[in-house]
Amino acid sequence: QIPALWDYVNHLARMYILAGPPNPAYAVHWRFSPNMAMDLVVPILARWTGAAAAGRLFLGASQLLLVSGAVFLEWAVKGRHRIGGLGALLVLFSLPFAWGQLNFMFGLGLATWALALWIRLRDRPGWIRWAVHAAAVALLTVSHLFDLGVYGLTIGLYELSRFEKPPGP
Repeated sequence: QIPALWDYVNHLARMYILAGPPNPAYAVHWRFSPNMAMDLVVPILARWTGAAAAGRLFLGASQLLLVSGAVFLEWAVKGRHRIGGLGALLVLFSLPFAWGQLNFMFGLGLATWALALWIRLRDRPGWIRWAVHAAAVALLTVSHLFDLGVYGLTIGLYELSRFEKPPGP
C-alpha cells in the first residue's frame, strides 16, 4: 500500500492536507519554494483518485520520466537507443529515491527530457530552442533547484564541447 521510502509517509500526510477540505487545525500558506513539484501535481490528481493513489501516480511518473528521458537523451545524442534506458533502470532505486526525495527525482526526469530537447533542437531556429529552454527552466525551478543546476551545468558543458579546437602546429 505504501512504498518503502523513508520520507514518503510525511509527503503523503502533507498531500492529504493539501488535497482535502479546509481544516481549521491546518492552514495552508502558499509561497514560492523551489521544491514544490509534488505539492502542485498531487493535489490536482487527488481530486479524481484520492491522495494515496495520486501519490503513487506521482511516484510512477517520476520514475517513468527518468527512464524515458534517458532513452530520449541517448536517441538525441546518438540517433539510436541501446542502453540508456537500462542505465537509468539500474540507478532508479538510488539513495535519493530511498530517502524519499520525490521532487528531486521528478525534477531530474524533467531535466533529462529538457536536455534531450536542447540537443534535439540544436538545428532549429533559436527562438524555438530558447522558448523550450525557458519553459524547462520554469518547470525545473518549481520542481527542484538542484535539478536546475544540473541542467544548466550540463547545457554549459555541452555547448563548450561544440567549439572547434584551433588547428595545432
